[in-house]
Amino acid sequence: MKTIVSLCTLFFMFQLTACEKGENAPVVPPKVDSLGVGWSKRVIEGAQFSDIFFNNTLTGYAAGNQLLKSLDGGNSWTPVVVSSYIDNLFVTADNKAFFIRRGGLLQSTAAQPAITQSISHSRTSEVTDVFFTDNNIGYYVGNNKLYKTIDGGSTWGQGTAQLSSTADYSSLFFVNNSSGWIVSGNKVYRTDGINISSPVSLDTSLGITGVHAVSTAVLYIGARSGKIFKSSDGGNSFVVRAPLPNGVGFTDIYFLNEQTGYACVDRRVFKTTDGAGSWTQVVCLADAELGELHFTDANHGWVCGLDGTLLIFKQ
Repeated sequence: MKTIVSLCTLFFMFQLTACEKGENAPVVPPKVDSLGVGWSKRVIEGAQFSDIFFNNTLTGYAAGNQLLKSLDGGNSWTPVVVSSYIDNLFVTADNKAFFIRRGGLLQSTAAQPAITQSISHSRTSEVTDVFFTDNNIGYYVGNNKLYKTIDGGSTWGQGTAQLSSTADYSSLFFVNNSSGWIVSGNKVYRTDGINISSPVSLDTSLGITGVHAVSTAVLYIGARSGKIFKSSDGGNSFVVRAPLPNGVGFTDIYFLNEQTGYACVDRRVFKTTDGAGSWTQVVCLADAELGELHFTDANHGWVCGLDGTLLIFKQ
């Protein structure tokens, strides 16, 4: 009997000690978002966003496993019915919206807002990006080829050249109807909208994910490795600029002019005011990975991400 009492006493003392240790254990504070001046955050439950695009300060779309439309600069969003995941999108000034999904290109117009299939490709020849220089002239990359429309997406013609890259993701950017660039793998191609130049290979093993030009001469490239490249001769040659701090992953870039630009990678958004000579962190999220970003001017920008994250910059 004494043995049983002693055992019970020891067990009680052990439990009491354990509780005291637990109460005195250091408390790890929860992670919090760090948002710079002008930045705010919204979360859409159940959403996973891969791209965001505004064609003015009020009207835009956020796309991924859901497609949402905003008419007030991103303060509120309305679901748009779509049957599959949207990877990329572009909206023209006259509100024609083009959506990239696996294997094809979807579109809607102000006159016909219902989303319809415009171009369909097989799984081995997927469309990966679309870009318009005005309301009528646009381009998309599919099957490692460049396609062009001159009638606002009603019909598409194939360019005369093909990319030498075998990468499964290509992106493009144009500054006018005859000056554009395509990035694929670690290669940069210049195009006049029909012909494609021999590529320039960049020193990045993880591939290029972002391209943005501010003129026919000056363009920037963002890579998964966090490297940022700049060309001052239209893409004939590149120099390495300051890399993104701790930046490894899908990298998107947007430059307002030759000096001022933004980049997002992983959970962070960075800003440069010296042509990518240095970067300052303006957003750091607790846990949501970011996708793509877009600006309409120096005072209005948006970033989308996983876990339904939408960032809005407004000044």
